[in-house]
Amino acid sequence: ATGRVRKGATQLAHICCNYVLFRVRRARDLGGMVSLEHVDSRIAQCAARQWSIVDVDDLRACGLSHGAILTRVASGRLYRRYRGVYSVLPNPTLEGCFMAAVKAGGPGAK
Repeated sequence: ATGRVRKGATQLAHICCNYVLFRVRRARDLGGMVSLEHVDSRIAQCAARQWSIVDVDDLRACGLSHGAILTRVASGRLYRRYRGVYSVLPNPTLEGCFMAAVKAGGPGAK
């Protein structure tokens, strides 16, 4: 039963991430990237694997510039949890909160 619950929760997180990421599209969010859908897709995939939590390194790897990250925070598409750690959902799950705390601890955190 636990495996089914985790799989269902992961699918729900992926659906929610897609909803939040794709609800608003603006040209200035591109941050130098050619395709916004491509960037949003990368962010959604990354966030779905990490309980809706991403850090600056994840966002940069997905193709966002510092300015694009700030724009998404200002427009409500990313929610700041800790310095350099964001959620794509306004209220992440408990596991998401734990993930955010670990990411905030830095690369050596376990």
